[in-house]
Amino acid sequence: MNESPMTLWRWLRQNGPFLFLGLIAVGVLYASHVFNVGHERAKFTIGYLTGYVYQKSGKSYNFRFGVQGTEYEGQSLSNKHMDDRDGGRFVVEYDSLDPGTNVGHFDVFVPDSIRQAPANGWTRPPFPVPARLLDRGKEAEEKDSK
Repeated sequence: MNESPMTLWRWLRQNGPFLFLGLIAVGVLYASHVFNVGHERAKFTIGYLTGYVYQKSGKSYNFRFGVQGTEYEGQSLSNKHMDDRDGGRFVVEYDSLDPGTNVGHFDVFVPDSIRQAPANGWTRPPFPVPARLLDRGKEAEEKDSK
């Protein structure tokens, strides 16, 4: 029995793929948690399209929106049926504690009758929006409570 002790390099070669997959899984779970927590604290406001860029994942649109007098920028992949002209108005969902965490809902237009959003956004927009915007994450809560 002339087995050499396991070196760090040998251990990494044997277990590296599992370690790598484990780190990816932790990252995905963390991102999902942040997104769900952000949705629980979600507010809505008006976003304005400012342009687009082509990326490997597709055409990504840039937008801006304001919260409490501070202007934020965001970027999201396009949606079908969106108004893609610069200055187009749509609903932006943001985390009320961290507005830098946001998503543009390009296919949910803000009616022309709405001139501006309150400085701290809406907890629920004052015009009809798809239920998917307001109910996201609630299905899981309902399953957990049963």
